Amino acid sequence: MALKNIHEEGYTPVSEASASIQNRLYSEKMHAKAKADVAAKLEGKTELEAIAETLGTEVQSKTGLSFANATGAVEPALLGAIAAAPEGQVCGPVAGQMGVYYFKVTGREDASFFTEADAKNIAAQKARYASQMVLPVMMDAAEVKDHRARFF
Repeated sequence: MALKNIHEEGYTPVSEASASIQNRLYSEKMHAKAKADVAAKLEGKTELEAIAETLGTEVQSKTGLSFANATGAVEPALLGAIAAAPEGQVCGPVAGQMGVYYFKVTGREDASFFTEADAKNIAAQKARYASQMVLPVMMDAAEVKDHRARFF
């Protein structure tokens, strides 16, 4: 293994960051184009079954979706759209990382999915987070500079 580059303290030069910026912008543009293409195909469709038939796919249902402990089961963009969507109405398109989505919220129940197991999981997550933060806080208070990343 050999040293390939040294990153000084401060902002990353544009020449080094341009590849990741370009990938991010390309991905965002690709998702926006897919969303526009699907929306154009489905102009005038108001039922999920008709939308699925036009796209050559099938309607899938997810029940018991809880916002208290969403663990990657639903894409973040879709989760946000579901939270703001009116009940009983077909909504979309929503551009996610894996596709373009249309959905319908069939019902909501406030706090009905928060169980004792959920409370224990949240408490365990907070404990893990707190234990992970002890060292960085101590290093910050002692003004320690960690340069290990420069060597890997």
